[in-house]
Amino acid sequence: MEPHWRRLRMAFAAHDGIVWRVRMGGMLADWERFGDPVHDVCTPAQMAPYWYQVRREHGVPLDERLWLEDPPASSYPASVAYHAALAQGAEPGERYLRRLREAAMLERRNVARRAVLEALASEIAAADLDFDVQRFAAALDDPTIHDAFRGDLREARWLGVTRFPALVIRRTDDHAERRPAILILGHRPFSILHAAMLEVLGEASRPPPAPPDVRSYLARWGSVTRWELATALDASDGTLSPEVQGPPSERAR
Repeated sequence: MEPHWRRLRMAFAAHDGIVWRVRMGGMLADWERFGDPVHDVCTPAQMAPYWYQVRREHGVPLDERLWLEDPPASSYPASVAYHAALAQGAEPGERYLRRLREAAMLERRNVARRAVLEALASEIAAADLDFDVQRFAAALDDPTIHDAFRGDLREARWLGVTRFPALVIRRTDDHAERRPAILILGHRPFSILHAAMLEVLGEASRPPPAPPDVRSYLARWGSVTRWELATALDASDGTLSPEVQGPPSERAR
């Protein structure tokens, strides 16, 4: 979903009045209560072959050995950690969330462990002096941060989110009643996301934009995988410039 979501944000970057919010849905409270009947997954060991299947079929860079070597017991600690980073601003929160995903999916690090969560914060701070590691660590134990995550869980239940990822597109202005909200569950390509945005905005006649170029995409997002870049730029045939080629598990920059 990531390259399609990022491309969508770039396509509407100049549109006034659009606010993007990320919320944690709490997919994995613990393995005693988790079950995915669609993919027949209810244990960490069963998650590994599912990740392998996705990697083989779609080329998504995933390291399924995470679920065999040191599987996260819950997604809740990482969700709280995102809110702890978000307390420093939207950009630090987004940067930390990206590192969480890279750590788990590319580096098979157990992001349910506090030591890993704090190590990721230190890694971000090493490249960005504005990120306060001590403030982040204190926020992990702040009741208001945990309340923020619980608020996300309540919102997900209220909206009827049953699958992840999920995208809710809605208006909050005077046109809200005439333009019903749209809930998209599960992975969808950019074309579907873009059409849904136009439907809610009342601009269905606008043609879809051309894919972004490599330089602008990298300048906006910085850390991307080769697969993400190829997907976002509609270059699935492998026609990427040499500077972004490399093993699928490597970040492009």
